[in-house]
Amino acid sequence: MKKKISAFKIIKTALQLISFLLLPGLFIDSFNGIKALVQALSAGNADFAVLLPALFPSVLLVLATAIFGRFFCGYMCAFGTLGDAVHLLGNKLFKIKYRIPEKADRKLKWIKYLLLAFLVFTWITGIGVLSGWSPWDAFGSLLTLPPDFTYAFTSITVGTILLLLIVIGSLFVERFFCRYLCPMGAIFSLASLLKIAKIKKAKTNCGSCQICTSNCKMGISLNPRSVVNSGECIECMECVAACPRNNLKLSVASKDAAPLLASIAAASMIGLYYAGNLGVSAYAASLNQTVISETLSEADAATASPEISSDGTTDTQQTVSEESTAVSTPAASTSAYTDGTYTGSGTGFHGGTTTVTVTISGGQITDIQTVSTRDDNKYYTRAFSSVTSQIISSQDSSVDAVSGATFSSNGIMSAVADALTQAKE
Repeated sequence: MKKKISAFKIIKTALQLISFLLLPGLFIDSFNGIKALVQALSAGNADFAVLLPALFPSVLLVLATAIFGRFFCGYMCAFGTLGDAVHLLGNKLFKIKYRIPEKADRKLKWIKYLLLAFLVFTWITGIGVLSGWSPWDAFGSLLTLPPDFTYAFTSITVGTILLLLIVIGSLFVERFFCRYLCPMGAIFSLASLLKIAKIKKAKTNCGSCQICTSNCKMGISLNPRSVVNSGECIECMECVAACPRNNLKLSVASKDAAPLLASIAAASMIGLYYAGNLGVSAYAASLNQTVISETLSEADAATASPEISSDGTTDTQQTVSEESTAVSTPAASTSAYTDGTYTGSGTGFHGGTTTVTVTISGGQITDIQTVSTRDDNKYYTRAFSSVTSQIISSQDSSVDAVSGATFSSNGIMSAVADALTQAKE
């Protein structure tokens, strides 16, 4: 059994490192999907066909959590892995050993629910009081190679300070952020109450050592429990691995399962994410092309001259018809843009310069292409399809930014706006 536990720990650590390197933004992607949905619903314009690319990470993780529990938090979350590494450093290197009293721990865990409620309030009301406060943006800036210290400490100073405070808290309290501050953790906690995978403990074979409780990363008191139903459990299996009597078991649908199943579940989630993301990316590209085609069709229809019947039409009728035609003449004839292809630049994520070409045909924006970008490729790719589709559809460079890729979106919009200044007559 000890060999199995050892293998489990090795695989678990490997999965955490792989997720940290390959999926560092999955946590914030899922959270921004929730944000996009709430904002769309509150505005009464929830088009799920358009929202699908942003919602995919959220739907995948919430559904998986509702069925199997918080494996994402225990194995895949980059923020959680950072917390584990920092706490291990504090424990091993600085010999920091501190445990929050159980009563205080229970009360502090309510903070994340209050924070989630406050954030939902700001999304619905549009109050931008937290601009630059996100520790996740700071995390992303400092995680890039090379780290963007200038951006982190000048543009999002408050977010960077909050990240540093979270790191300090993690030195003393295991999974400090996950326990008390993670708004996505609040959502996962509620979703996991439905899970079919649970840790069970036979009381008849349980001593008074409390080793399981002392090894729980989330500070759950496990001694009085025979089944861990708490939404705070992140399925890390540390209690299962630590029990000297092999008294704790992972149970799936009332049947005992090996601890390695947890690692298999997490690995499957990684595979599902990548497979699903490929499909969603293809869908987003298809959606973008559809929007462009529809916009061009509408522009063509608008520029077509109406047929005016000559048989039996009086002079008065002809005059009215001509006036009506003049009123309905499309923007092409009065457009502020001259046909041609124009190049413009803007500043995106991490201060990276984005350069695009904008094609004007018939006085309309018909195509936008990337010339070069020093933006973060992942966020730029996600933003480009949605932002350019909106610009072509609305014929306006000022559109909604893609949630979770705001800076990249703004870089694209400013580049298009710069190009359009050259296209004005």
